[in-house]
Amino acid sequence: MAEFEIKVHELENGGKSYDLPVDPSWLDRVLDTPDLRAAPDANGRATFFASLSGTDVIIRGRLRTAVIAPCARCLADTRIAVDTDLTALFSRAGGDARPLPEELELTPEDLDRETYSGDTLSLDEIVREQVVLEVPMQVHCSEECPGLSVPEHVRGPASLTDAPLLDGKPIDPRFAPLLGLRDAVASDAASDAGSKKNKKRAS
Repeated sequence: MAEFEIKVHELENGGKSYDLPVDPSWLDRVLDTPDLRAAPDANGRATFFASLSGTDVIIRGRLRTAVIAPCARCLADTRIAVDTDLTALFSRAGGDARPLPEELELTPEDLDRETYSGDTLSLDEIVREQVVLEVPMQVHCSEECPGLSVPEHVRGPASLTDAPLLDGKPIDPRFAPLLGLRDAVASDAASDAGSKKNKKRAS
């Protein structure tokens, strides 16, 4: 059963206002991803007005809720507030697409024209889509987030003045751990070569 369901016949006398809860358990179910989930204390609401223009159903309102996503720098849970317009246009399936009514004051690019059949239409997919669109591509818990803590033994020097030299020149601090790895590999190779020579002498 749809969470946000509208009966078209109820709109025939000038439209109808709706104020519906956005249940966190429903939102978790439709998001269906471990990287994005509903904030359990969000108390979300979808408030909108639905009206008829011929057989078209016009939705105008507001969607408010909150979700949690991992910070792209430190992976900490980060709360993201969702507060966005909820606007849609539904045309009856099989009918001719009508031009948008002038009083809507929106261009066709502002609205995705959906379809419905029978007397019932659902806003579930539109609500889910609007929530996802409000989540930034790069989620940050704060602008000052330093990111994950790097272990000291692979951190490298903080500046070029403290960086080791390679052929008499300081290397980029970010590559300092690789220089240490190279020296360790060279040391192991030299040790192996020495062991082989000693074995040959012993034989």
